[in-house]
Amino acid sequence: MPRISPSGSRKFIVDAWLVAVSFGKEHVGALTGSTLHRAIIAISNFSITLVVARSLTPSLFGVFALLYVGLDFIRLLHGAIVSEPILYFAPGMKDDKLYPYIGRVVLIHLVLSVPMLLVGYIVGTASALFAPPQTSHAILALGLCLPVLLLANIAERLYYSQSRLQWPIAAGIVELSTTLVALFCLRQLHVFSIWTAVLALSIAQTAVILFYAFSLRRHFREMMRARLGPAQKTFVEHFNFGRWSFTGHLMLWANNNVFILLLPAMGNIKDNGVLRTLTTTTGPVTQGIAALGGLLLPLLVRKRTTRAIFWHNALSVTAVMAFLCALFGIAFAIFGSSLVTLMYGAAYTPPAIAVRIAGFLPLGYTLIYFGGSIARALGRPDRIVKATIITAIVVWPLGVLTMLEMPLPGALSGMVAALGLGGLLTLLLSSRVPVHPHLPGERFTG
Repeated sequence: MPRISPSGSRKFIVDAWLVAVSFGKEHVGALTGSTLHRAIIAISNFSITLVVARSLTPSLFGVFALLYVGLDFIRLLHGAIVSEPILYFAPGMKDDKLYPYIGRVVLIHLVLSVPMLLVGYIVGTASALFAPPQTSHAILALGLCLPVLLLANIAERLYYSQSRLQWPIAAGIVELSTTLVALFCLRQLHVFSIWTAVLALSIAQTAVILFYAFSLRRHFREMMRARLGPAQKTFVEHFNFGRWSFTGHLMLWANNNVFILLLPAMGNIKDNGVLRTLTTTTGPVTQGIAALGGLLLPLLVRKRTTRAIFWHNALSVTAVMAFLCALFGIAFAIFGSSLVTLMYGAAYTPPAIAVRIAGFLPLGYTLIYFGGSIARALGRPDRIVKATIITAIVVWPLGVLTMLEMPLPGALSGMVAALGLGGLLTLLLSSRVPVHPHLPGERFTG
């Protein structure tokens, strides 16, 4: 990581802004498309949360929020091995290698779907022994729908790696419209519950999968040539890249969600619902950050010409985004409480201190997402693992102690601290990694 210019912080800020603007102009189409795609996802998540929160009691909505945490966990682990490596390997591939490679990734997903279904069925059935019927039915539905809920990520990562964002944008519109229609039908038929809401999400994802299949119809022949032998080699390549990313995602998820999982024990299940409304309200900004962070990986892979060029672009974009998110945090501290109450009702009104802390979640996500993309672009996701382990050792005890006094604000402060410290440590640990100019896809053997 290059040192800040000795002429002072003012020159660094101006420098960073100019480089970030230049980076944005160079990739304006991809950045605009990525932001628009994530905006659609944010609207979809917001709509789902709003409809479900209005249709269930606060306690049942808290259960739904916990199921969403579980789904996010599975998405992270599946993505680390199956879909996320596409962002690293695909940018250096020609079409004659790209689509057979994607076919092998789809085959890997289908093979992994068998144990996923088995585990989902066992966990869902066993949950009936200790959970109310509506909750156990929801767990079973989620377990059986996992292969469908995860498949579309492969096509999305493919288009992100090629900066062809028009297809993910259109798929996001399909998902949003299908989800809203399905949830509306459930309300009109008076069969709205946690498990039928999960079913509605699966129906929407099925529509997205069909749409992506249509978008790839010209390449079906190349993709259908995938066989288990070459797919095993691809899996090894993905695993070698993703094993550290897998562990990093696991630790990142734990740092971010351990406090959410502790909330029912230290407060009540309703606090999970209130927390979900806060994270959904800041969701549009967070989704934008996730979009830029995900897109940053393939773009920075292409910037690996020299160490100076790589770090100048990486740090400038990160610094500018962090500054904008800090401004958002101040604005949310002022207007956030009224906004949450207006959208979700008085039953979900959060404490003022919780609102002030939640406003800085996007800043934490900027540091962890951008820092993680920088580490992965360097081919060293192990830096994320080391950073998140150190973060857990420092933040978890302090977060739990804070939660004993203030459950909801303590959970939020633990999340912000874990995200921010984890991101800063990832950047610091990545700063000594050599920058190699080759594109990973050029030497792909899978």
